[in-house]
Amino acid sequence: MTRAYKLYQDHPEYYQYDAAMSERASRSNNPAYDLDEKTTAPYLQLDWRTFHNRLRFVGGVRYEKVEASANGLLTDTGAAYMKYANGATVHLNDVDAAGNKLVTNLSPSGGRQSNFVLAFAPTVLPANATANNRGAPIFLASIQAAGNAQRLAYDNATGVATDAFNTTQARDPNYTLGYTNDTGTNIGRSSLLYMQTVYKEKAAHGKSTNDTYFPSLHADYDITDNLKFQIGYAKTQAKLNYNTVLIPGTTRDDNVVTNGANAGALGTINLHNTDLQPWVANNYDARLAYFINGGQISFGVFTKSIKNIIVDLNTAPLTQTDIDALNSAFPDLALGTGDIGYVLSSSVNGGNGQLDGAELEVSQSLDRFVPHWAHGFQVIGSSTYINRKGPNAQDLGNNRAWVHKAVLNYRNRKFFGSLRWTYNGDWINNPDISSNGFHGKQVTVAQNLVDFSLSYQVNRWANVFVSGSDIFDERRAREDQYDVRPQWSQMGSSNTFGVTYTIGVTGTF
Repeated sequence: MTRAYKLYQDHPEYYQYDAAMSERASRSNNPAYDLDEKTTAPYLQLDWRTFHNRLRFVGGVRYEKVEASANGLLTDTGAAYMKYANGATVHLNDVDAAGNKLVTNLSPSGGRQSNFVLAFAPTVLPANATANNRGAPIFLASIQAAGNAQRLAYDNATGVATDAFNTTQARDPNYTLGYTNDTGTNIGRSSLLYMQTVYKEKAAHGKSTNDTYFPSLHADYDITDNLKFQIGYAKTQAKLNYNTVLIPGTTRDDNVVTNGANAGALGTINLHNTDLQPWVANNYDARLAYFINGGQISFGVFTKSIKNIIVDLNTAPLTQTDIDALNSAFPDLALGTGDIGYVLSSSVNGGNGQLDGAELEVSQSLDRFVPHWAHGFQVIGSSTYINRKGPNAQDLGNNRAWVHKAVLNYRNRKFFGSLRWTYNGDWINNPDISSNGFHGKQVTVAQNLVDFSLSYQVNRWANVFVSGSDIFDERRAREDQYDVRPQWSQMGSSNTFGVTYTIGVTGTF
C-alpha cells in the first residue's frame, strides 16, 4: 500500500476517475436484487411396528409449496438503440421495399462525429428485416450526442482535427477520462448515459411457484440382533439456484451475429427463465447392515430416476412461430415481434436421466483393540460407485464414477481431531471428442485430497480450532485422452488452488 500511495503521489495522472465505467461496475458487479420466498410444507407421518418389533415401517407424505418473487439486474443493450414503430432495432444499412436507405448520417462526409437519423417516419419498416447485411445498430440521438462530446474531448486533448473546428487543436495537458477514440456507430458506447440506459438495477422481474407432493416409505427388518435389512422409496426434488434461475437477469445484444451457425442473426438474447422448475427424482434403495463390537459394515444399492433436468436452450434465429411456441411454454420469457431474427439463449426443463449405484461403508471404534490410554480412536471408510444413464445425466453435478473416503477420528473429553483422505475418481467431462478424425474423451483425472481438523475445548463456553483443506495441494488436471496419443501429449490443463488453513475461536453464550 505504501508503494501504491507513493506512485499516486508521483503520478496522479495514473489514477483517474471514469464516471461511465464506475457506473457500470456499481450496477453490474454483484448486482442488487430483492427476493421474497414463502414455503408451506405440512406433512403426515405414520410409524408401524410388527413381528415383535423386528419389522418397522415409517412412511408418509409431505406437501410443499414454494412461492417466490424477485427483482434483479436488467442488462438491455437494445434500450440504447433507435427503434421503429414495431419495436424493432434500427440498423445502419436498413432499406425499404424500394431500396431506399432508411438511415442518414447528417455529419459532414468523412467526419468523426455521428448524427444518425431516420430518413423517413418510424412507421416505414425495413424490407431486409432478417438479412445478414443490415450493419450495426444505431444509438439513440441522446447517446450519440454524449459520444460526440467524448469524441470532441479526445480530439481536443490529442491535437486531432475535429468536425467542430476542422483545425488541429493544441493538446490540453489537463484532460481526464471521459473521452473516446470511437468513431461511426460506436460513438456513445462508453458514455455515462449509455451505462445508465443499458444497466438497470432491479428492473428485471421474476415470479415462480412450485408445489407437489412427496411420498416416502421405509422399512427396517432385524434379521438377527446384529443384522439389519433396510429398503426404501422417496420422491425428492432439487433446490433451484436463485442466482442463475429465479433472480431475473436479461442481457440483450443487438449486434449482428457475423460467424458460426447463426451468422446473420440480428442479435442475441440471454434470459434467466423464471418459469423453471426443480428436477424431481424417484429414489429407491436397499441396504444390508451388520453391527458388532462398536462398529458396523453395510452395503447398499440405489437407483434414482430423474425428470425435469434443467438443460440449455440455444435457438436458431427466431420466427414468429418459434416465439408463439416459446411464450406458450414459458410465459415469463415474454418474447415479442421485435425479437424475430434474434437467437435466444436460456434454460428450460426437459432433460431426464438415471443414476444407479452402490455404496460400501465401514466404521469401527478401536477401543477394544488398543490399551485404555489410547481409547477414543475411530476409523470410518466408504466407497461409492455411480453409473449415469440417460441423455442429461451428466448435468447432475459431480460426474465421477468412483469416490473413496477414509477418516481417522480421535476424541476425548476436551480434544477432537480428524484426518480425512478422499479419492475422487476420473470425471468424464465429454465422452466423445474428436481431432483429425480420431475420437476420444475429455477427462478431469483422479485426485487424492487430504484434510484435517483439530479442536480443543478450553472451557465450557470457548473452543479453539484449526483446520486445513487439501494440505498437499493436489492438482486438478484435465486431459484429452485418445488411444493413439502418447500419455505425455494428452494434458489439456492443470491447476492447483493452494492449501487453505482456518484458525479460530468459537464460543457459546
